[in-house]
Amino acid sequence: MQKDQIVEAARNKLAQDLGIPLDDIAVESVESADWPDPSLGIPTPGQMCIQVITPGYLIKLKHGTEQYEYRSNESGSILRYNPTS
Repeated sequence: MQKDQIVEAARNKLAQDLGIPLDDIAVESVESADWPDPSLGIPTPGQMCIQVITPGYLIKLKHGTEQYEYRSNESGSILRYNPTS
């Protein structure tokens, strides 16, 4: 998956989760990132994760005045919402 496709996947996921039209989701920024593990630095309680640098993207989206942060690995096979952003 290419970077643009990963960003669109994040936009689609957020629009679906919020129950709003895709056009209401703006892309604030997209940056390359090196995550500390395959969970992209967002651990799942009760799950162990090997500590290995995982390249990917930090995607910041906006709806109205609210900002949302998604993280992905480089291939786009992992896409996670960061609820603490």
